[in-house]
Amino acid sequence: MFHVLVDLETMGVHSYAPIVSIGAVKFDPTNCEQTDDTFYSVVSLESSMEFPECYAESQTILWWLQQNEEARQQLVDVRAVHLRDALTDFAVWYKGSTGLWGNGANFDPVILANAYKVVGMVEPFNNSDVRCVRTALSLAGIHKRDGYVKHHALYDASAHLADLKQALHTIRGNHG
Repeated sequence: MFHVLVDLETMGVHSYAPIVSIGAVKFDPTNCEQTDDTFYSVVSLESSMEFPECYAESQTILWWLQQNEEARQQLVDVRAVHLRDALTDFAVWYKGSTGLWGNGANFDPVILANAYKVVGMVEPFNNSDVRCVRTALSLAGIHKRDGYVKHHALYDASAHLADLKQALHTIRGNHG
């Protein structure tokens, strides 16, 4: 069974923040080796904000305006799909996985679970599946690395997995 590391790009930092993209990678939890099976979906901001609970935050909008062009491009991607379609696709892709990792246990997994609630769907993961990259990094005494395209959900998920792999090797005593 594989675990999944998910990263969301959102228009807020609250637990019902509108999602603008979902990126995820599957990996073997025993060695943190990433598979070739990845997920990426750009979500229509309009569809994410159809629900009263999902409101954009001005500070986040201003923050996005300060990001690089590549990061901002995903916000206006013509391939954007309705939130419900992205969540349906993610549920199909996630099926059979046994762990869901987020860079923060109280951010990506919570926002994702709440998105499923607002569209009237059941999330494909259990609360007991949720794991936290930041906790692993803290336990290993490791700081996040730089040098990747930030704020692109799929690239961020892969980068967070590389950090997680390093942390778990340190914690397990396998420094290789």
